[in-house]
Amino acid sequence: DLCAHYPLLSLDALSNPLMTSAPLAVIEARGSRRMLLSVNAVAAARGLHAGMSLPGALSLVPELQALDRQPKAEQAVLAAEASWAYRFGSPVTLSPAQSALWVEIGQSITLFGGWPALAKALLAAEPDREGQPIRERRLGVAVSPVHRAVVALRGDRKSVV
Repeated sequence: DLCAHYPLLSLDALSNPLMTSAPLAVIEARGSRRMLLSVNAVAAARGLHAGMSLPGALSLVPELQALDRQPKAEQAVLAAEASWAYRFGSPVTLSPAQSALWVEIGQSITLFGGWPALAKALLAAEPDREGQPIRERRLGVAVSPVHRAVVALRGDRKSVV
């Protein structure tokens, strides 16, 4: 089975995800605190990272553009990714809370002519998101849901282990 994890889903869900000239962060409220959920490459290069408080981030990078998280838009991105995932198996299960989706790929191994061919297809395939690319998709393949998630969460940019 396959888990696809999207560590930058909150950025990918923004209407213009390729805003790269300015430091950008997606924020969410955690109790009374506003925290950075994800940051673009420009913000990361300036020392910002997920988990920082918004006031702390603004003290380091005053020109930071902080945008509220858009859960419905994140769900739409995952739904588009589900179309990609259905190329490789079914059922496909979306998990917005984990920024992930799950796909049963057992029967696809035979269909694709073996595991090496399926792995190559998984790594090469890109979803159609109307010109809005996914910044990062981490893939994990294992026999149980917990193991798939662990592999995907620790994975390289596009790794199949």
